[in-house]
Amino acid sequence: PQKTLTGQKRVFAEIRFRLEHLNEEEMDLLANSELLTQRLIIHLAACRAYQFLHIFIVQVLREKMQVYDFSLNIFDFQRFWDEEATLHPEVERLGDVSQQQIRRAVFRFLAETGLTDSNKEPKLQTPWVSHELVRVIGRNNPEWLKIFLLSDQQISDLI
Repeated sequence: PQKTLTGQKRVFAEIRFRLEHLNEEEMDLLANSELLTQRLIIHLAACRAYQFLHIFIVQVLREKMQVYDFSLNIFDFQRFWDEEATLHPEVERLGDVSQQQIRRAVFRFLAETGLTDSNKEPKLQTPWVSHELVRVIGRNNPEWLKIFLLSDQQISDLI
């Protein structure tokens, strides 16, 4: 919890920024669902707000799951970071300390949303996604279901 007013304002601004990426039906589900679904909706909002996070999850984590490679390590993140740096100069300009902070935040976020079992030596796992959440997301754009590490076949079976 943030103790200073400035810190509290920063957290509030971040929450608001993420929530602005949800539609009305998703916001309603967020307000009226159990904790696990709420975490996954927050995950959806973060992925929509931050393209870097979205691409990392779909291109790195989901692809690892599809080849039954469930371990996630610093080198996976580093490889992705290096690829993104060649495409986006703003990523390349960030220093090593910023990169480490972002990696730690991403790994912690993945553990908090249930996509990994921890943030120390994380193992990938597919979270349980409620039928209601699948319906709400699938109706608008089923591609977003990939952020839950679901395979194309699983998505097709669910919608």
